[in-house]
Amino acid sequence: MRTYFICPAPPCPNGKLHLGHIGGVYLPADIFVRFQRMAGHRAYYITGSDEHGTYTLETARKLGRSFSEVAEGYVHKILECLRAVQITPDVFVRTSSAIHKGNALAIFRELQAAGYVDVRQGVQLYCEHCDEFAADSLATGRCPACSSPCDSNLCENCGLALQHDTIRDARHVTCGCNLVLRPITQAVFDMPRLAHSLHEAIGESVWPEPIRAKARAWLHREVRGLPMTRHFRHGVEVKQPDSLIGQTLLTWFEGLWCFDTGIREQCARAGLDANARVARPEHRDSFLHGAG
Repeated sequence: MRTYFICPAPPCPNGKLHLGHIGGVYLPADIFVRFQRMAGHRAYYITGSDEHGTYTLETARKLGRSFSEVAEGYVHKILECLRAVQITPDVFVRTSSAIHKGNALAIFRELQAAGYVDVRQGVQLYCEHCDEFAADSLATGRCPACSSPCDSNLCENCGLALQHDTIRDARHVTCGCNLVLRPITQAVFDMPRLAHSLHEAIGESVWPEPIRAKARAWLHREVRGLPMTRHFRHGVEVKQPDSLIGQTLLTWFEGLWCFDTGIREQCARAGLDANARVARPEHRDSFLHGAG
């Protein structure tokens, strides 16, 4: 008997789910869970809500409501959409919950202790008109590689992961004013340190060779330190070191760590050792990315 943890991407509570979400992510995950259970294996459906993204803040400002009110309302609508198609996750983790925040900080501390987190000088886009830092979808501009419209995370046209100091004509979504760069101190994940291990894992994977070649090429050309914290008042607040107090973890980290929170919760319910279950080779985690 194998144990599977099926982890479709946590939706952002800034709207209801649509057919693209259901058909692209949550239904395939549900089918896989049901298939593995019919085959005699343990299979758990773990997902949640990514409640600390700027999309929720954008929606709240447009509606003239509070951030927490909008997140709360759409979390319930998301669960209603899943129930309407008879999808019932075993664990649905709200990233605003105390248990998830505590677990996310524990993971962050483990990475710090293992030497994967550096504290470096960086920059973040800032709106002088609104007197606030801009993060993620609150900053828009043009991609430095293909000149397509983008936000401060990713160019949807060419797939380039963006840095704040490379975006052209950056503007604040809230007020439309030009953004400037402000120096900040932030936590950075030392991705190059993992490059060798990732290269080996890619070679041992069952991916088709063209995909493996593309992943290896990315490791050799593009790998760099990834910012882990930013100035944004909604999220998991970092407690140490002192230079980072007041910053929150990027949702690309703590939002996806809801899978770890959910797996631990499910194991606790079943009387299982979460660390041992995940580490053993006969157990599998399956992650499905979101579909728009």
